[in-house]
Amino acid sequence: METANTPEESPLAQLRSRSWHWYKSLQPNQRAYFNALALFAVCLPFKQFNWEIYKAFAAFAAFYWGAAMLADLTIAYKAIVSTLLGKLVLVGIFATGANVTIASAAQVVNGFTGVDPSQFVHTIAFTSLLATPPLLLLFSIAALILGAGVIAIFLMFNLLDENARVMIFPWYKEGSTVRYRGITAFVQVAGPIALILVVYSWYQVGADAYNDLLESTSKWFLYNFEMYQHAQCPLQEGQRVAFLGGDQVLIASKVGDEITFAVQGCISAVGKP
Repeated sequence: METANTPEESPLAQLRSRSWHWYKSLQPNQRAYFNALALFAVCLPFKQFNWEIYKAFAAFAAFYWGAAMLADLTIAYKAIVSTLLGKLVLVGIFATGANVTIASAAQVVNGFTGVDPSQFVHTIAFTSLLATPPLLLLFSIAALILGAGVIAIFLMFNLLDENARVMIFPWYKEGSTVRYRGITAFVQVAGPIALILVVYSWYQVGADAYNDLLESTSKWFLYNFEMYQHAQCPLQEGQRVAFLGGDQVLIASKVGDEITFAVQGCISAVGKP
């Protein structure tokens, strides 16, 4: 009598099934971090052979890493705004950042005009937008330096088991256990540090070029939107004027793409004997 052979699952199929079960057990941000690391690992061999396809893997890896970091920031933001103290801290940070940015923009405008920039409020507001990225980078570096102790406590907290957390942190309440919490915490902290280091290295290389762009763009905005083509005194071709009070005016002269500023008197020729 012939017996039917029961097909057994192959070792490869078992490995695939276990891997998929393990992957589904991870949190969404953990999956995103894992996808990013896997894609980075895949793109490295292609890069060694100079195959252009590595750029696609690197782009997808950066996308997953950015999505995971954005999700972590969203969770942290919700946790902060859920308390009154957190809201006060955020208001203080935003208020300080806004004031520093506006003050920096005013310094830029004063640097190329040589006059009180307070009357050019639109140019200051426009320049403050361009001055924000470097200040955000500096604030991020300062936050990492000042928050080194907090980061150490955060990592230690996530590397401990539940009993150690209850003992060391008496206010801790046991909750649902997240797998690989310590590794995830390390990746979450290492990610922003690596990003800030990369951005800082880029900024060091292009700092002078960015500052030149900031100044030239501010000049362009002031010339086109806050200065006038007509005044009591005659203006040459390409010149515009901003009134400073009394007989003093700020003259802007445009030659090609270059804009220069100078303060001078402006007295009408009408009525002179």
